[in-house]
Amino acid sequence: FDMTFAFWVYLDTNTPSQAFISKWDGGGASQGFYIGLEPSLNAFIFSATNSSGTNHHADTPGGTPATATWYFVIAYYDSVNDILGISLNNGTPGTVSHSGGIRVVGNPFTLGWIDSIGAAYYGNCRLDEVGFWNRLLTSTEKSYLYNRGAGRTYPFVI
Repeated sequence: FDMTFAFWVYLDTNTPSQAFISKWDGGGASQGFYIGLEPSLNAFIFSATNSSGTNHHADTPGGTPATATWYFVIAYYDSVNDILGISLNNGTPGTVSHSGGIRVVGNPFTLGWIDSIGAAYYGNCRLDEVGFWNRLLTSTEKSYLYNRGAGRTYPFVI
């Protein structure tokens, strides 16, 4: 199934790796997906494991994310075209091919941290206006939520 996450994140630091949204455990068969910051790539990342255990990640173009800045993040999985994507501030998304869906795992859905083989990794960030849809948002809906950087909340009144 298709899915879209949209949220605002404010980084207090841009190291180390941070998880914003996840359904993931570092133990292989427990890896579903996570959205976070990966300093080694200088990017925000949407990582997902498919039903056969293959992991792919899409990352944002544009260089090292700054601290003390609010970013509007949209991460999505397009099941028809087999694409993972992630964008910042309603810009062009970084994408990667990802077939086989997203693995269903029993891990808890978490905001602001990830449980990785019994060790918790917390995001040094602030999250706001987190939304999840079991469909792809239209470009009009994404623009509406971003609102030229001022943000808006769901429900859509377009």
